[in-house]
Amino acid sequence: MGEEAQISFPQCQSQPSSSSKSILQKYGYNCVIYGWDPKCMMGLDWMRTMGVHNLPHGPDQPFYNVLVQDGSCRYAAQENLICNASPLEISHEEVGRYFSEFSGTHYIANEELQIQYPDDMVLTSQLVEKVYGHS
Repeated sequence: MGEEAQISFPQCQSQPSSSSKSILQKYGYNCVIYGWDPKCMMGLDWMRTMGVHNLPHGPDQPFYNVLVQDGSCRYAAQENLICNASPLEISHEEVGRYFSEFSGTHYIANEELQIQYPDDMVLTSQLVEKVYGHS
């Protein structure tokens, strides 16, 4: 968990957002965020195994549920995600379960995800504007 990942999006090192993203993790993999928690919600055994307490911000930072290009699903600390200058479409079989389309800079959350994370569309638009200069 110690390396940094490039995200094509969530709120890069700021507020979390789940309605955008193709991401590259510090670990060099592409992924897309489909959910988040305000802090690590995993048990102590998992945190110990993953070295969460060794991270500079430990478990008290947003953690993201991500769909990874290789077909896996992971739980990533915010500090391990950085904005990707070249957003990518993720070919994961679950993408269609959470997103309606890829806009070129980010994924558009489907209705269910928008209900679950009602503020994320605004945050996503703000981040797209900040990072890519358009919405």
